Order: sequence, then structure tokens, then C-alpha cells
Amino acid sequence: MELFGRTHTPDAKRAVIDLVAVEPGKLDQISGLNSAQKTWMTAHNFVGNIGQVCKIPQDDGSLAMVLFGWHTHADIWDFAAVIQQLPEAQYRIDQTSITQDDLKKFARVWGLFCYRFSRYKPSKNPHPVLLIDQLSKKTQFELNCLMTGAYHIRNWINTPAEDFGPEDLSDICSALAKKHQANYTEIVGDELLERNYPLIHAVGRASARAPRMLCLRWGKPEHPLLALVGKGVCFDTGGVQVKPHNAMQTMKKDMGGAAHMIALAELIMSTKLPVSLCLWVAAVDNSISGNAFLPGDVFTSRSGLTVEIGHTDAEGRLVLADLLTAASEDNPSCIIDYGTLTGAQRVALGMELPGFFCNNPKHAHALVETSMRNDDPLWPLPLFKPYERQIESDIADLSSTGKSPFGGAITAALFLQHFVKCDADWLHIDASCYNDSSRPGRPKGGEAMGLDALYHWIKESFCPGHH
Repeated sequence: MELFGRTHTPDAKRAVIDLVAVEPGKLDQISGLNSAQKTWMTAHNFVGNIGQVCKIPQDDGSLAMVLFGWHTHADIWDFAAVIQQLPEAQYRIDQTSITQDDLKKFARVWGLFCYRFSRYKPSKNPHPVLLIDQLSKKTQFELNCLMTGAYHIRNWINTPAEDFGPEDLSDICSALAKKHQANYTEIVGDELLERNYPLIHAVGRASARAPRMLCLRWGKPEHPLLALVGKGVCFDTGGVQVKPHNAMQTMKKDMGGAAHMIALAELIMSTKLPVSLCLWVAAVDNSISGNAFLPGDVFTSRSGLTVEIGHTDAEGRLVLADLLTAASEDNPSCIIDYGTLTGAQRVALGMELPGFFCNNPKHAHALVETSMRNDDPLWPLPLFKPYERQIESDIADLSSTGKSPFGGAITAALFLQHFVKCDADWLHIDASCYNDSSRPGRPKGGEAMGLDALYHWIKESFCPGHH
């Protein structure tokens, strides 16, 4: 038996309370209730509406079981409102009307509900604990790996830039490589110029914290090679075209893309998926100083393409461009890049729904289906080729920003596509990585978006025999 979301063993001195799902109109099917408990249920107007909770007492007043209203078509996040109403105790979900797949989904929501960011202000509120011993050991392990990844992403994004910079991203990747016996290299500061990562250097050179290129390699060469590419801008001032106050308040989240790719790499290695993996992270600050890069500057990228800087607050696509070129040099089967890249994506889809671009329609369709099945939605946006004219430059091969205020997520993706220098399938994710308000199970702050979907999509698309 294991406790989901906890590392210690169950407390044998405490009772385990059954959580029983009840559909509206099926109250007569609830087993194990005596006449007094049925009267109690009626007196509390429990009818099984979605999210409704009824705490059934024993004869001595202690808690016997908890009924909660549910329906197979309910939004899984409605279950977070159920958890919110539970007293602190140990619970097990009754499986009379719940499938194994339902239980996995409930467990995921439960684990995310129990998250607290406590680095600076310890949490004083104990949370209820869910037992998931009905699931196989392998499923329990995978769930805990997924939850660890989500917790890491939230913690890393929530940590202020003062305590989380490029070197901290380096330390995380280095420790991960050591844990999983992976090869790890990093290139720091002016060495980026010597090793031909000029755009990463340009973005990060104004900070007192040196820019870094981080690379982790793991897996067997006979397995399909996946490249994971993450934007790790630990704080984004906007550069010399500085952001306004409100826009800068959440810029500690601008390393959210790197956080997701690192967490996904850890998931893949922990569950030993049969893939070969290369993780690429650009760890920088976009700061302001006398040597900051300027609008109108032209840089020669790693690929050899020259890039005119359209706006210094469009720095994420620059660091991703050099990494995409480097990743292409390995001729991987698939390249996945992730960044908190454009406000335009948020305008199109809002804060909660990440957008993605893909050069392979088959993969795009499969990813949407997988994301919806795992309640971790991603939504496709088009690589609309006519918008290429928006990133033309009079003095360089490309402009880093579009000429129009519209379609910014698309022009950013089209810009990045120029740096995929191989025939690999390519997936580009643009997301907020942030909850701008609190809801049960999804507190305000950093958020894992697409982690579950990407993991399951990789497992299904590249490791079909792995169960």
C-alpha cells in the first residue's frame, strides 16, 4: 500500500474513510447505509449533484464514509471542489462505480490539490491523504513521477528570480544527469561565442549572471532520438524596450519552457522509456545594462542566418533559434521546443490553454486526442506560410518580429521553423505556464501545462510496445 503524494507509510492508528461516488438519481444504489444514515443523507439534502458532498457519521459521531456527487461526463476538475470539502484524514475511493482510469484521474487531481509553495511561508493547513493501493505498483510509480514533475514545475516557476537564475537551472540539470547517469555539458558566458551560440549570448550578455547553454544526453543509440528544447529566461525585463510594471510582475515565469522540458526529461528517464534523449536549455536573464542588445542590431545565428532584432522583448525566440539549430545537428526523430513565448498566444487561447504548432498533421491530431484524454489540453495553431512576409527584413535574412501587431504567435513559430535544419518532426509549444487566479487544485502561480499530455503522447507515438 502507498500513499499518493506522500512518502511515508499509512498511519495504522487512523481509520481509512471510503469516498463513494454517487450519480444523481441513483441514491438507492448506495450500499452499506443503515436507516439512520439514510435519514442523515436526506436531512442534508444530498441528491448526488456534481461536487456535492455528504459526510456520513458512525453511531459514535465519527466519520463513516463520504458520499460525493459525480457523473461520468463531469469535468475532472470538479473533483477538486470535492477534496476541498473533506476534513483531514486518510481516504480510499470506493470502486463500485469508478473505473481504474477514473481513479488515476482522481489521484492526479488530488495530488495537484495538495500542492503548496512553502519555500518562504510554510503551510499550516494539513491536507487529506488519498490511498491508491487499488492501482498497480507500476501505475502508482508513474503517477508519482508525473506528480513530481508537476510539483517541480510549479516550484521552479514560483521561486523569485533572486533565488532562481541561470546557474540554478544548471545545478538542476547537472544533478539530474548524475542521478540518471546521463552525459552533461554546459557552455557559459563568452565561451558561447567561441562555440557558436551567438543569439543566446546576445540575449544574456547584459546580466551579471552569465548566460548558459545546457545539454543533457541519455539513452541507447538504437532507440528513437528525441530533442527537448527549453526557453530558460529566468527573468525578462524586456531588455532596453523595457516592459511596463504590470507586464513585468510575473516575469519570473519566463523560464517555464525550460522547467517543462527538464521535468519531461526527468519523467522519461525515471520511467525508462525506450527513447534516446537530448535536452537543450538556454539559461539566461534578459537584463538592461550598457552592453544590452538593441533593436535594429543584426546577429549571425548558429545556423548562419542573419537576424535583425525587431524588439528586445522578443528574446525567447532568439535563444530557441540557436538551440533548434544545435538540436537539428543530431538528426533526431522529433524536436519539441517549449517557451512562454508570445502574448498573442494568450490573446488567442487565454491563460489556461497552451497552443502548439506542428509540421506533421498526424502528430498534431494524436497530440490533441492524447491531451484531451488525459485532461491536460493543448490546442493546435497553424503554421500559416503567407505570414512569412511579416518576418522579412531589408538588411538581414530574417526579422525577429513581425511587421503586424496581429498573428504574433504564428509569426514567432514561422521564425523558429527556419532554424529546424533537418527533416525531423517538429513540435513548438507556446504557453503561459501560469494561473492568474486560484481555483481548487490550481493555485495562483506557476502551473504545469501539457506535461502529462506530452509524456503520454511520446509513450504512445515513439514507444508503442512500452506498457
